[in-house]
Amino acid sequence: MKKLVKILEIVSYSPPRTGWSIRVEYLKKQLLEMGYECQILNISPESRRIKSDEYIDVQNGIDYIFKLGKFCLSGYRIHMHVNGQSPKGFILTLISEIIGLVLGKGCFLTFHGGINQRYFPRENSYWILPLISIIFKLPEKIICNDERIKDKISEYGINRNKIVSIPGFSKQYLSYKETKLPEDLEIFIRQHEPILSSYVFDRPQFYIPTTLQAIKKLVTNYPDLGLIFVGTSEYSQDTLNLIQILNLEKNIFLCKNLEHNEFLTLLSKSKICIRSYEWDGVCSSVLQALSLKIPVIGCENPLRPKGVVLFKTGDENSLAEKIEYVLKNYDEVKENIQLPEIKDTVSTEVELLTSIVTIHHSPFTIHNFFPKFP
Repeated sequence: MKKLVKILEIVSYSPPRTGWSIRVEYLKKQLLEMGYECQILNISPESRRIKSDEYIDVQNGIDYIFKLGKFCLSGYRIHMHVNGQSPKGFILTLISEIIGLVLGKGCFLTFHGGINQRYFPRENSYWILPLISIIFKLPEKIICNDERIKDKISEYGINRNKIVSIPGFSKQYLSYKETKLPEDLEIFIRQHEPILSSYVFDRPQFYIPTTLQAIKKLVTNYPDLGLIFVGTSEYSQDTLNLIQILNLEKNIFLCKNLEHNEFLTLLSKSKICIRSYEWDGVCSSVLQALSLKIPVIGCENPLRPKGVVLFKTGDENSLAEKIEYVLKNYDEVKENIQLPEIKDTVSTEVELLTSIVTIHHSPFTIHNFFPKFP
């Protein structure tokens, strides 16, 4: 007889699904199909107060604590999602871990993002080192998406046996049905060649000005070139002003987020995918593009898959040169793309989340709260 397992996923779950929320959506679907129980507690700043059948809303800090307690007392095991970018995220994580250990069946932590983040690894986080160390110490298991990130987590004094490397990309990410895109986007694609696409948020770490400056250098030789930014719900006035200053209004399409089928349809229509995010982990959109045999130009990052053409982070000259190189040698670059190995890592993660039913912890001990450092 199958043991009853209840999982509470705590994650930023902004619609449409992107990044972490796509992963959690697949996890929930498989857990439910296997007869387990799963709920999502949405801590997204943009949507957490909106009530929905897809997730549990969070109105404020007291409501967060109350709902954590309610689910833990009902037998739910916490699965928290965090990266190395936000002290607020660390506080929310610590609260969830303590409540999960005291009232529930323990907790799991998935640590997202790459090797170099604002407060990660250890050398980037000295002033909040005790906080991050506690966050890593308390969970039963820590999930990350690469062995090199596992190495960095272990430097906080964490036993490597509790850190599990599970790639964030799974075969489900490539399952899609080609669909009609929004009409204005379809028109833009028909009127431009080549089409480049870039998944971004309008934040400094995505270097949107760098990408725009690079496009400006290329439009003299490629006047019909079109670049589609996708992912940001609202672009800053600085970005809008820069597009005007560079006279790129005809070459740039600012697209809001797309649903999964729409995004992969757009990707399949792109000649090149640009990835400019500085603090990337193993990026899903990069792997999706490579799997579709779409050349990827990405800023320098040790976690980039083989076959990605690298440019110097934040350097518009380097990016422009790489784009022109790929366009001039397109067949060769495409032929040399190495298709990434795609596994069913969602099933691997579900197996881990459901494998430990009874967890024995003594969370309020000096040993647990203040781990030894190497």
